[in-house]
Amino acid sequence: MDMDLALILAFVVTSLFIVVGGIVLFPIARRLGAYLETLALERRKPQAPALQDPTGLQEYLTGVSASLESIEGRLDLIDERQTFLEHLVENRSPERLAQGVAPKDARTPTA
Repeated sequence: MDMDLALILAFVVTSLFIVVGGIVLFPIARRLGAYLETLALERRKPQAPALQDPTGLQEYLTGVSASLESIEGRLDLIDERQTFLEHLVENRSPERLAQGVAPKDARTPTA
């Protein structure tokens, strides 16, 4: 009798796993399939026409170069401000802070 009960229990548990797994995994598998199909279609598309054309590519590279120069200017400004703040922190003393006096060699920020 114990063997029959074990077989029935194994069948019920296996059936339950299959049904629940199908209900849970079916939507996930369907979305994953749609996503993979979209990726495959995007790979089959030809390159953007602006990048195939040499003048379009040159315009694109000019834009990228201008953006990089702008970023470089901003980084230089941030570096200058960071150096100024580090200089202020290094030259502070508790007595001068209490009196509200600036350090002797403190630089004024440049705009």
